[in-house]
Amino acid sequence: ETMSMLSTGPMSEHQQALMEKVAKIHAKAEAGDVTSMHKLATVYRVGAGVERDLAKSIHWNRQAADLGHAHAQREMGLWYARGEGVEKNPVEAVKWFRLAAEQGHKKAQRDLGVAYIRGEGVPQNIEAAAEWFRTAAEQGDPTAQLHLAHCFAAGQGLPQDLARAARWFRAASEQCENETDQAKGLYNLGVCYQLGTGVEKNMVEAAACFRKAAKMKYGAAQYNIGLCYLTGDGVEKDTTQAVHWFRAAAEQGHTEKHDDLHAESQFRLGVCYERGDGVARDVHEAQRWLEAAAEHGHAEAQALLERLNQEQSGGGHGHSHGVAARGGGGGGGGAVDSLA
Repeated sequence: ETMSMLSTGPMSEHQQALMEKVAKIHAKAEAGDVTSMHKLATVYRVGAGVERDLAKSIHWNRQAADLGHAHAQREMGLWYARGEGVEKNPVEAVKWFRLAAEQGHKKAQRDLGVAYIRGEGVPQNIEAAAEWFRTAAEQGDPTAQLHLAHCFAAGQGLPQDLARAARWFRAASEQCENETDQAKGLYNLGVCYQLGTGVEKNMVEAAACFRKAAKMKYGAAQYNIGLCYLTGDGVEKDTTQAVHWFRAAAEQGHTEKHDDLHAESQFRLGVCYERGDGVARDVHEAQRWLEAAAEHGHAEAQALLERLNQEQSGGGHGHSHGVAARGGGGGGGGAVDSLA
């Protein structure tokens, strides 16, 4: 096989060194070195020192996978699961995930668990999914830790155990490998403290978890910490901070999973503008946010918007003070994420 090296005029020393390195990797791969085969697959996938070539990447990845390289096996599974560079084939994807998983590859173990949850490439089997999540979680995979926590929380595939669920949410929250998973772990651990599920109820701890996850731009946590500041639950009451976090959550993109909290954040922000709580009163800005919440089907936002419109057209007097803080003493309106 010949390599198509990148050459767009005079090469820098760095480019020359990169091409020489790629040539050495190629020679070793041709000689049967499995690690070099996998490296070469990566080189072709990203176009490092050679022209990007998906077909050649898959060719070398398959060579490595056939020789038992666990990372290459997992990547073959991903190609087939996504239908990228090959025809989508969930059964073939599961075959490769399993080969890598049985060698101890934690991400492949998690991928296999997801396949069992979804029934993609294998018959749906929640118990098998939970076991693969446990295996990967015990190796420190944060996404698997979240999945396992959800299994324990809901009693899916495993006997319900709220204390273990909280412990696995905590484990995910302490990971730094993936900030999104860390934020989800913190958020869910906060909900455990908020509701007293698996741990002793503690709104100070709940608020601390929500604040950390909120700073990682996790929308549901931004809403919950905003509500904590609005009600003074777990933190000192601070309507300016409440407005800050409601705005952060309201400006997040729509996600189906937390659409109710997204709309609730928009509603809360609209109410703050309508009342002048934590921000200068601005009826037009209130209407803008209430309209956004109403578009997501928020009934209270629709009702308040109608009242404001009537007032502006001369049909009413004053402004509303009748919107109660939802979530009672819980400090947040969220619930533990359902199993993804």
